[in-house]
Amino acid sequence: MLGKNPMINNEKPNEIHDLDDNGYLKTIGYDMQNDGEIADEYAHYPWCDWAVIEWKGSAMPKAIRQVETTTKKLGQINKPVDMVIILKKRLNRWEQKFYKRRNDRVLVDLQGQPYSVRVGNHKVNILLLYYSEENSNTNLLKYLPKGEA
Repeated sequence: MLGKNPMINNEKPNEIHDLDDNGYLKTIGYDMQNDGEIADEYAHYPWCDWAVIEWKGSAMPKAIRQVETTTKKLGQINKPVDMVIILKKRLNRWEQKFYKRRNDRVLVDLQGQPYSVRVGNHKVNILLLYYSEENSNTNLLKYLPKGEA
């Protein structure tokens, strides 16, 4: 694991899977032919929602590709994905030319369009959390499928 897992709605995940662990990937039937494009974690939160989490210290385009690829492959093996989170220290100067974060923590382009990943027949917005926020009481209820914890 790369760091602490984000606390969402005052709760830590109760189940965390390291997606760099080839043994775990084999047990769930994940196709490991991924060219290195895989997110860091697949976590289950107490309210029965699953999150794909990418801890990123480098470029945002790579982080977006990793969560897109991981979410797609998890969908192919019928694993649920309810939230997609990229955790980052900050957006660097170059990234600020192309990416912004709305007040509700959704990652958007400069025109204000949210970055999202397809999960089945719907889309899930990518949330950008900063490391300093990972243990805050982050209220993200509106992003949960049922809208409540």
